[in-house]
Amino acid sequence: FFVRARCEMSLLDEVDMKDVDTLLDDLFGGEASIQPQWNTTTDLGDDTTQPPRAKRSRHEFDKSAPQMDDLLPTQTTSSSFIPNTDSTMFSLDQTFVTEPPALLATDLNTEVNSSQTTLQQISRELEGMQEQLKHIRNAQVNLPVPVQQSDFEQLDIDQKKMIAECYTFKEHLENIVATNILAPQYIFLVLSLDHELSVLLKKLTLYQEELHYYCSYNPQTSQPRCFCSLVILKQPFPKPIKHNTRAQNIETEEPVIVELISAPKASCRAETPVKAQLMHEDFHSKRGSVEIHNSEQPMDDEGFARFPDLRFPSGSRQKVVRLQFVVEVTYVQPNGVVGKQLLESDLTQPFIVMTNENQWKVSEGALLKKTAFDAKETISWPKFANLLQVHYLRATRQNPAEPKRPLSLRELQYISQLDQFKNKSAVHVRDFETFWNWFGDAMHKIRHQKHFSAMWLEGEIFGFIDKTEVARLIGSARRSGAFLVRFSERSSGSVAVAYSELDVVSGRIKLKHYLVKSKEFDDLAHFLQSHSNFQYLLPTSVEFSSRGGSCTRPLLLKREFTSKYLPQPKKGSDPGGYDPLTDPNDGPFFVTE
Repeated sequence: FFVRARCEMSLLDEVDMKDVDTLLDDLFGGEASIQPQWNTTTDLGDDTTQPPRAKRSRHEFDKSAPQMDDLLPTQTTSSSFIPNTDSTMFSLDQTFVTEPPALLATDLNTEVNSSQTTLQQISRELEGMQEQLKHIRNAQVNLPVPVQQSDFEQLDIDQKKMIAECYTFKEHLENIVATNILAPQYIFLVLSLDHELSVLLKKLTLYQEELHYYCSYNPQTSQPRCFCSLVILKQPFPKPIKHNTRAQNIETEEPVIVELISAPKASCRAETPVKAQLMHEDFHSKRGSVEIHNSEQPMDDEGFARFPDLRFPSGSRQKVVRLQFVVEVTYVQPNGVVGKQLLESDLTQPFIVMTNENQWKVSEGALLKKTAFDAKETISWPKFANLLQVHYLRATRQNPAEPKRPLSLRELQYISQLDQFKNKSAVHVRDFETFWNWFGDAMHKIRHQKHFSAMWLEGEIFGFIDKTEVARLIGSARRSGAFLVRFSERSSGSVAVAYSELDVVSGRIKLKHYLVKSKEFDDLAHFLQSHSNFQYLLPTSVEFSSRGGSCTRPLLLKREFTSKYLPQPKKGSDPGGYDPLTDPNDGPFFVTE
């Protein structure tokens, strides 16, 4: 996937905003005149457990909100040491349908650095640096000991130049995440590139240490040195993990993989299996008391150790923990001196071991807060949106390379307009905590309710949408019985059904909202199927590029989707020839006003 994504990416070309305005007028200009008359009602029992949103008219948006133009790409230019390219990531008419979704720049009072490199450029440069490292390794391994000053100076310059470039590229990647809302594929590509650069830096550091050591090497006075290191190549963290379950999702995540790396002249070999040990977040030097199953794995001939079945029999008591890997190696220096060394890896990303699923909301919130803010008070809105996307995809067990339903641009814009964020360019940690109290409950529903999760991934649950947009979408259906399912804004963790109904007295179509009770939610498909008020489902688009004007799909007859989630009737259960009971006193199944 990463090779394919690198080949497909290129610099963003300049977009004429006049053409964008014309396109938007063509798409949405005629809708303003189609406004059915509504008598709206609110959720029954919709208690204020979620911070209220500012009221506005149906088509009035805050001027500081991210508008459609803001979500289109902005011009970027390469830095002085990166070659320019004339290729474009996508043209104007592809903005809505680009597959895979393009790298998008958002403007919430942020500015994209004019010298920001693109992901394609960094990918290309990183590939070149990997080749250059091979040449440096071959040159260094053949140097005589002690190293001559002339040989030392050239290699030292080359290595220091590469180290500086690695740090520069990492800064560019951090800037891209902080100033652009990225499609999910590119978020994970950024994370992958950043990790590759970190591993490359570790190798270059070993090369530098060895080069300096052998430049001043004296057989009588120099102390033996082990120029080897243990690095983590793959990991499924950060995320909460339930005790006694595999650390990674085998369908969407890779297991933990560690590698033994060495400097060019170093000769080392693992003498023991690689062992995983738990480290408490607050006390890195103190081993955790949580036991780990399958914590030891042998290192293969290529220098890799894989941990496909890490399990934790007990919880971490809601505390953030990390893994560290250790191995004992023997090494031989060019003069024949043999030594032993215990190598310790860096720590993994944080995780929490849960004892039951009720701990998921608190655990996931703590991990998202830590990875996003990392002791900072504020971060940029694009960075928060990107990291929220990462945790959302892991929580919903989706493949980040090809997610079935990522958080779309429409949903991210909806979140940015919540009262906690108010379209600000930065997110404060205090506002995040308030937001997570509501959003975490919604995520818990998606994650742990099997049928609801399936409906969500199919787009049959609209989810995150405000009432003014609901009125516009249901009104565009122009028929009684059209409905959609959304998350309640004021009743945390609850869902509501918005539906249209014909008023027989006035002849007008009214919009109503019904708050689904917990018992009704437990069998949502049966609840929707059982009541004639709901006839035509309005599903949402599930593409990342989905925006307000292109976020719906054609109406579905209710039975077309509920039948997938209802038990099939047993054959022969109805012998036929009998009439059903009818009750003339049957009335409405619920009251909404």
